[in-house]
Amino acid sequence: MKKYLMTAATALAFGGLMTSCTKDTDFSSAEATQSLTEKYEKVFVTAFGNPAEDQDWGFGPRSSATNGTRAFTRVFDDRPEAPTFRDGETINNKFVLPISEPEVPSFYKTFEEVEDAKIVYAKNVEWNNGWDAVSAAYIDEGCNTLRSDRTDGKTFYVHGNVTYEGGVGNGNNNQPVIFVVLEGSTLHLGSVGLNMRIYLAPNATLDVTKFETFELKNSSVDARNALLYLSKSSHVIGNDLYFFNGCDIRNDGGTITADNLEIDKQTTIWNKGTIAVDNELKLTNENAYIYNADNNKVSAKNLSLTNNYDLIYNVGTLDISKDIFITNSSAEIVNNDSLTCSGDLKMTAGGKFHNVGITDITGETYIYNTNAAWMNDGHYTTGSFKDMNCQQVYNNCYMTVTGNFYLGSIPNSQNQEKLGTSNFVNNGGEGEGISGAYVRAGSFTFGDDAQLWLGNKSFIEVDEEFKSTNDDKPYGIHGPSSGSYAVIKAAEFSKEGNPYISMTYYGKLFIDTPIHYPKGTDSANPYYEVEGEDVLFSFNHPEKSVSIPRTDCSPGYNGGGGGGGEDNSDPNVVRVIAEDLTWGSENGDFDFNDVVFDVKLINNNTQVQITLKAAGGTLPLYVAKQEVHDAYGVSRTTMVNTGRGVSISRDPVFTIENTFNSTDVNVVAGAIPVEVQKLVNGTSTLVELFAPQGKAAAKVAVGNDYIWCDERESIDDRYKTDDDRGKFSLFVRKEDPYKGQDAWKTWYK
Repeated sequence: MKKYLMTAATALAFGGLMTSCTKDTDFSSAEATQSLTEKYEKVFVTAFGNPAEDQDWGFGPRSSATNGTRAFTRVFDDRPEAPTFRDGETINNKFVLPISEPEVPSFYKTFEEVEDAKIVYAKNVEWNNGWDAVSAAYIDEGCNTLRSDRTDGKTFYVHGNVTYEGGVGNGNNNQPVIFVVLEGSTLHLGSVGLNMRIYLAPNATLDVTKFETFELKNSSVDARNALLYLSKSSHVIGNDLYFFNGCDIRNDGGTITADNLEIDKQTTIWNKGTIAVDNELKLTNENAYIYNADNNKVSAKNLSLTNNYDLIYNVGTLDISKDIFITNSSAEIVNNDSLTCSGDLKMTAGGKFHNVGITDITGETYIYNTNAAWMNDGHYTTGSFKDMNCQQVYNNCYMTVTGNFYLGSIPNSQNQEKLGTSNFVNNGGEGEGISGAYVRAGSFTFGDDAQLWLGNKSFIEVDEEFKSTNDDKPYGIHGPSSGSYAVIKAAEFSKEGNPYISMTYYGKLFIDTPIHYPKGTDSANPYYEVEGEDVLFSFNHPEKSVSIPRTDCSPGYNGGGGGGGEDNSDPNVVRVIAEDLTWGSENGDFDFNDVVFDVKLINNNTQVQITLKAAGGTLPLYVAKQEVHDAYGVSRTTMVNTGRGVSISRDPVFTIENTFNSTDVNVVAGAIPVEVQKLVNGTSTLVELFAPQGKAAAKVAVGNDYIWCDERESIDDRYKTDDDRGKFSLFVRKEDPYKGQDAWKTWYK
């Protein structure tokens, strides 16, 4: 479901909050409220029995961490940290890009405007002394030669089809020379100076093919004068274009075509048009930036990022017909939309690559360096994938490798010593939905000194062979130690090389394969190791059922022979279901759907993200001061997502600060105030829904795989045992099989 995010400040302005509604509310006495709760408790006990003394309704502290990164087995402490990228950030509720936007210059765009402004004709300016009084002039084919010492600080408007090979000053004393090519005009430029500025009006053309290499540059990085600006439908044509030393290029709807294009040292291209390079597009030296905006295109044969802090930030289309090279540890590509490469992505000396959109690499993705960082948060497709000696390679969403996926170390060519551990993390259950990341590969090679990490409900599917060539016991495949199983499915698991230990399986892994190489008969030297009792093989446990839901990041998985009872909830999320004290107090029809919401700790547990799922009540009801019907945009008497009223797929999301003195998501979920506005003894009153330990509860914690009741459907009718007993009643009284600490998220399964 698509989510709409609201900050706490936005929520306060959303309308219908407690602070606004209670202006007209006359609060009743505590005694009246107590009378209401006592009536509710009586009906609750009649329906479900007396709660167990230690029943905390899922809001007590958990013995194992359920927040933040997934927990793994003992060796999971070695799991590499997730890489960071220059993705931009939100400052004062405004998203700020990592690249500064060049200025939009102000200038006359038509010859009519030039005439109206009484801009002089350069031919009429007195040759020696007249230029001192002139700040702007226009030139045409009849006046296309100027002395360079008369151009600094001047603006020259180009009218008609003009070939200019005259003098151009170097913009001394921070006074750049400016050429403005007017609408419909063409400037065939044959000379250039330092710190020069060129502005193209709509439908104007700058032709620099007279240069083998056209250089636009500043006298120093600090000068920041040199600027090329393209208006809509304007055009720059060149052989090799070289922009450097703090130059800015802003393309607002034009087209730049060149054989080769290179930007260097603190130069920025801000593209809102088209850039077409026949051969190589190259970012070199330090802090060379390209920003490609939404619905715009940059294309080249080869793309190279070769030096410190170079950055391409793509929100449009980036189309490379051959290869991409990232050859410096701090050079970086961030793709937020569409990136296609018909050749290879080669990260041979470090570099960083972050895909948030759709990336399609026809050839090979080759990542070889301990300083390299690669992460996929979107959909990534590649012909083959090699992760060699890398520490920070993360898949958080959907990844397809049509050929072989190779994970492993490679020897140093000189002394044949292994260069380092190779890591790949297929992350678990983060983002929308509760599935983890997904990889599909034609085949998979688990090489020397490799560590494969699978998070909660992540899934790796191999069409053919999963082959181990590793021969070192500590290295292996790591599943989560809590929560749900991760799955690896392959047509066959095989090994080669050393006949003894090839790898170790750890954690909650479900290995789905009809063929697995044997463990061997020598217990001291098995062919593979299994640590702990959680690792399951489909051929040994045909009764086991594992399920992963289908999301944008996973096709889902339903494997094994059955059995049920699998914990499919996200351990980082608690779902709260609540009664508004109405139906319980009147007729005992407990459906616990008057509000349903999910709770998750974010930003290092400093904030709480609340996601509304349903609002089955017809009274004003507030979660953390947010009126739930208002959040859905319906009247406060309209039921939402409970089988009556309306169905809304949009999940309202809002964020509050974590002021609850806990980093345990269950404790925080219980502390979030849930209040309903009721008439108590004739007085309009806000009553907080309660969940005291060992007493009747108006709100309960469950896992976020819980499916809430339809309107007027009793929770004990919805969830029954095989012998027709209500599961919720058993949970309330903590009777078998719901005595354990985790019963709050298993009783309904």
